[in-house]
Amino acid sequence: MKIKLPILFYHKIHEPRPGARSINLYVPPASFEQQLRYLHKRGYKSISLKQAIEKIRQSKPIAPKSVAITFDDGYLDNYEYAYPILKKYNFTATIFMVTDFAGRDNSWPHSKETLPERLMSWDNIREMAQHGMSFGSHTCNHWNLNKLSVDEISRELVRSKRKLENELQQEVISFCYPYGEYNSQVLGLVEHSGYLGACATEHGNRHTPDDIYTLKRVFIWHDTPMWKFGYYLSSFYDYEHTRKQKRKALKKRAATD
Repeated sequence: MKIKLPILFYHKIHEPRPGARSINLYVPPASFEQQLRYLHKRGYKSISLKQAIEKIRQSKPIAPKSVAITFDDGYLDNYEYAYPILKKYNFTATIFMVTDFAGRDNSWPHSKETLPERLMSWDNIREMAQHGMSFGSHTCNHWNLNKLSVDEISRELVRSKRKLENELQQEVISFCYPYGEYNSQVLGLVEHSGYLGACATEHGNRHTPDDIYTLKRVFIWHDTPMWKFGYYLSSFYDYEHTRKQKRKALKKRAATD
């Protein structure tokens, strides 16, 4: 049985900055507020990723009109713009932090973004955690884990988890793959490092215990229209996306036969 839960996927809550290469990573604050107002008016409630992971692992249904909200990297605009809007509409979120870059610019290795942008400080992070926001690991340095050795992967996973737990004085159980990249070795090491679940970048809004370390999400772009935002919350979105993926796999198989 698949458990329905839209896990919304954001990066930056800010107007696209002049010179930025990845415009789709920006959602203007006004658009973000419109989306949360939409959820609020229709009776949606946020569920923490920790609660969601626990229920999915046990194949327990999640209450209808539940939604999980996630942010990758931990940009300062998550604190400056997203956090007040989340509080206004009584929603919580999980932010996946690149721990070695807290309070610094996003100058991590192999970044495709040439525009320097600041991440949240540990003071920002602690304040948000005290007011209901959750934090997960996005590694220490935002490396593509597929390109590291076993020891390097383990170091990124364990050290980032430990840093978050020491700073927040609470258990950290969720992880998110930099660049959405992983393989079977990485999946095994994430589990071995003590994480109970992890978010990927594959699209969908229904989950099973089998994909607890590759949870699907809904990527909200800078210009996602409200009709599509509503569609992403529906079961039709997952059905249609699954059907497309199966059709694509069949075409690929046929081409190699």
